[in-house]
Amino acid sequence: MINNQPQYCAKQIAYYIIDKCTYDDHPISNLQLQLILYFLQGNNYRKYGVPLFSDNIYAWPYGPVVPEVYDEFCSNGIAPIYNLYDVDIESKTQSIINKQIIHCYKQSIWDMVNKATGAGSPWNQIYEGYKTIIPKSIIQTYFCNKIIKECNT
Repeated sequence: MINNQPQYCAKQIAYYIIDKCTYDDHPISNLQLQLILYFLQGNNYRKYGVPLFSDNIYAWPYGPVVPEVYDEFCSNGIAPIYNLYDVDIESKTQSIINKQIIHCYKQSIWDMVNKATGAGSPWNQIYEGYKTIIPKSIIQTYFCNKIIKECNT
């Protein structure tokens, strides 16, 4: 691991994101959560060369999705998620991702969808009308080789 940054599972990171957004009085929907997870994963590849979490990201109709996280919160529909969790994320990791989370939740959800699914994006390269894994190598290459502004700080 680069910079001794631990690798988490996506649910741990999702719980942290939900906590952060709830404490910041900016609760997010499941779709926003999926997009933030995607951008955090890509930015971690860009900055450190390793994934932030181990789960696969899939190309679904509205963008990149981690199915295990989606399934947990799909009953919320488009409503904000107000849950609070006691999740153990290393303080160094928190400081790395907090600015990105804030930057993301301040954006319009549809702007985020457009950035995540735009021409040349990993989702755009893979999605063919059905749910399929976006290879981690494509996410890494995209974020490392392209200077992108979405959810970067």
